Amino acid sequence: MSTPATTRESMRLLVEAILLAFSVGCSSQQSSDDDLIAEESVPTDLHTIITMLQSPSADDRAAGAQLVGEVGDDGAPAIPLLIELLRDTRPAGDGKSVADAASAALGRMGKPAAEACLAARINDPACEQSETLRLTLGRFRGDDAIKMFITFVKNPDAYIRRTAIQSLEYSEAPQLVPALIEAFQDPGEYGRSIAVQHFIRHADQRAVSPLIDRLRDTSKSVRKVAAEALGTQGDKGAIPAVLARVQDDTEAADVQRHAAESLGKIGGPDAYDTLAAIVAKGPEPTGQRPGAGTAVNYDGKRVSSDRCGARFGAIQGLGHLGDRRASEMLRSILRNRDEDGPLRTVAGSSLRRIEGAEVIPLMMEIVTAPSEDPIVQSCLATGLVRASDGVIDDVRVVTALSDWKHISYPITQETSIEVTIPALEAVANRGATPEVRAAAKGQLAEAKQQLRQLRGE
Repeated sequence: MSTPATTRESMRLLVEAILLAFSVGCSSQQSSDDDLIAEESVPTDLHTIITMLQSPSADDRAAGAQLVGEVGDDGAPAIPLLIELLRDTRPAGDGKSVADAASAALGRMGKPAAEACLAARINDPACEQSETLRLTLGRFRGDDAIKMFITFVKNPDAYIRRTAIQSLEYSEAPQLVPALIEAFQDPGEYGRSIAVQHFIRHADQRAVSPLIDRLRDTSKSVRKVAAEALGTQGDKGAIPAVLARVQDDTEAADVQRHAAESLGKIGGPDAYDTLAAIVAKGPEPTGQRPGAGTAVNYDGKRVSSDRCGARFGAIQGLGHLGDRRASEMLRSILRNRDEDGPLRTVAGSSLRRIEGAEVIPLMMEIVTAPSEDPIVQSCLATGLVRASDGVIDDVRVVTALSDWKHISYPITQETSIEVTIPALEAVANRGATPEVRAAAKGQLAEAKQQLRQLRGE
């Protein structure tokens, strides 16, 4: 029997063989340094397309990728080039990038393309185009490709199996569901966890009962993602099991958080009263709840496990539930500077779900206050842009949006540049006054420059 190491070595050799075969096409002639694919190996029209894929022009590359997608399986010699183009994030019309076009083209091809993409992920899961590869793998629909995926999901090598499951996060192919549910029994905690994570993104009735079983998993991380996934499923049959996690005083704080949020997503006759009671209890002392020891520092001090526990999740859950009875309670949290910052931020998000544009005056008041918590201000500024569809009339909101010093904010991630740039763009295009639009444009240029620096461009 082969060992995991020898299996991975075989996988590496398979990757090299696939890429080599596609690089030379049907010809035995080797490619030159200047031409990745020999002219004799491909038809003239495909050769022209490949030349477009190698062009320095982003528009030419994207157009070439689209043409390969239309060629289908006959475009197999271009597969290595398309995989390389998954690195190219330059815009190429319609707001999409070269990588988007390459990903779409690969997804329209057959098993050879699927096998090459999956092999590239398995061979180097930390590669630069890793996330785009995962998105691409979710595009394949052909039976041969799906059968190949199932084989990898059941591979005896734990490394290959885990990487394959993780790679299928975006896949909507219903044929994969039984294999992924079977992976809930994976002997490794990480394997079970990533198999369950698939159902955070995708709803499937077949997963409900197995997910309920995972709420009793020995691993806290598996219970957490199972609780989150049941919120996606929205099946009221899961309410008793989810409620049990919320009310179990021995449960870890982050499991309770996701269970409480999911209860709001699922709903049910007792959901509002249960969640409102948790929020009304108020903050718990630091270290009093399971999981508090792993709570992050905030402004140099330890915080209550509320930050990652049931009260945080209950505030989120009330937002998903959409019950206007929660409005005054959430407004009180948002106004209260003694509340932990992340709870105020998530209260703002939940209010936006419940009240829509009605919450704009309160959010504006907090964003423009002279002595407010800057993290809360920056997060609420982004929320304010969403609530107002980018039509704001205060330059101070733009200033709050451009406060990048909290880019690694560990809880909501709402102040990341990737999220705030679209908000600044909305203000730059639709701000209520010329002064606001001009300020947003200036901050937007600075933000894009910082994003390029973060990416090493």
